[in-house]
Amino acid sequence: MNVLVAVVVIFLAIFGLAIWISVMARKQADFQVKAPPLEVANAVQSHFGSVWWKPVNGDGDLNYQSKGLGLSSWGMDNPIISINIAEMDNGNTDVSAWMSFAASRMGIVSSADRVYLKRRKMIKKLEEMGV
Repeated sequence: MNVLVAVVVIFLAIFGLAIWISVMARKQADFQVKAPPLEVANAVQSHFGSVWWKPVNGDGDLNYQSKGLGLSSWGMDNPIISINIAEMDNGNTDVSAWMSFAASRMGIVSSADRVYLKRRKMIKKLEEMGV
């Protein structure tokens, strides 16, 4: 009986974490960077220039789709991260990043872990350019 309870608790904890990651991956990130738009675009392209992400058409100025397996991605289309980059009047660059396409199963977004972590690292990289 104790083993069954432990298995159920572990399953619920993993399911809860997956739901939390899915919610975080769906959130849009808006921030400003003290760098010209071209420099920001180059940094974003460099960040997504790996074998695990491919440029695709989408709703943003820059759009990338993950490749390979991620959380709950078996048999599902991988999500797309879209990024808009706009120059502001004060010389800063406004950046918006969101998940413009996602397939989900039982509320868990396909490869939500990949989206959440990649966007979070991109934000940190751009913040290092100046906020």
